[in-house]
Amino acid sequence: MKNLYILLLLLITTISSCVKDLPKKNPLDGLPIVSTQGIYEVTAKSFKVYSRIESDAYEELIEKGFCWGVDTLPTLLNSSTSNTTFYSSNLDYTSRITNFQSAKVYYIRAYVKTKEKVAYGNDLKIRTNGYSSVLKDIDGNQYKTVVIGKQEWMAENLKVTKFNNGTPISNISDNSIWLNNKKNALCYYDNNQSNKILYGNLYNGYVIQSATTNNLNVCPIRWHIPSSSDWDVLEGYVRLNDPNKPSENGSYAARSLKADGENLFYFSALTGGGYRKSDAYFEGINNAGNWWTSDFSMVEIGYLNWLEGGDNMNLLNAFSIRCIKD
Repeated sequence: MKNLYILLLLLITTISSCVKDLPKKNPLDGLPIVSTQGIYEVTAKSFKVYSRIESDAYEELIEKGFCWGVDTLPTLLNSSTSNTTFYSSNLDYTSRITNFQSAKVYYIRAYVKTKEKVAYGNDLKIRTNGYSSVLKDIDGNQYKTVVIGKQEWMAENLKVTKFNNGTPISNISDNSIWLNNKKNALCYYDNNQSNKILYGNLYNGYVIQSATTNNLNVCPIRWHIPSSSDWDVLEGYVRLNDPNKPSENGSYAARSLKADGENLFYFSALTGGGYRKSDAYFEGINNAGNWWTSDFSMVEIGYLNWLEGGDNMNLLNAFSIRCIKD
């Protein structure tokens, strides 16, 4: 009797073990479950995507791959590829997909096929990389530009030394002269010209005043200094269109725009340019980037923050400028 009991126990254990090892399948249609895991090595016209089959039932499959389109939940009726490579195991596969348009949003998801049915995984949102064009100012400086939503921005800080009509902007390094100056002026952080190469110039508020009240444009032709509303539109778009983690606050928007962060939208915000305070001293190098708005407020993008300063900033402050297309 005791031997019979042991035999039954071993039989139950064996059956239980076999049941646990059965392939994991979708209870609704009996198909293996597939998940779209992630996207990497993104370029202007291609990226790699990888997926996992959430079971060991790959022997049943006659095809596996990815499908994509400009709308959510693409299917095999959209573009697709079955040209994939296994990695790490027979449950994980990847593919490099090419011939996309640059700076455009796509949705992609994995699929697996049996003789009777197709199963789809979750979809992921991806924005391909790419700068839109090269812009030149009156001094001959060239800037990359980038389209983000319906806006086109310079992807670098302004470096020009004169207005578009040729009127020069004084470069003032002396603190006492800066404090007593009531006209257009610029400087480099710490008066070190090497900072201009990376971060661009810092401009006082009189440059903004001349642009808004005297019609002296410091930006290239058909471009202008962005308003607070322009910056708000940018932030709103980034929050809604972050490909991997929709932003719920300004910290995610800042991270997505930073050159030393994720820089998902190729805005390339340099969070180390600092600024010159109204007392003529410099502050903020390697901590934050600060940009003028046309309505005399300031936008700061720091290590993990997006901050919009109050209106009517002191005109002796000097911040960076990013231009936006008309």
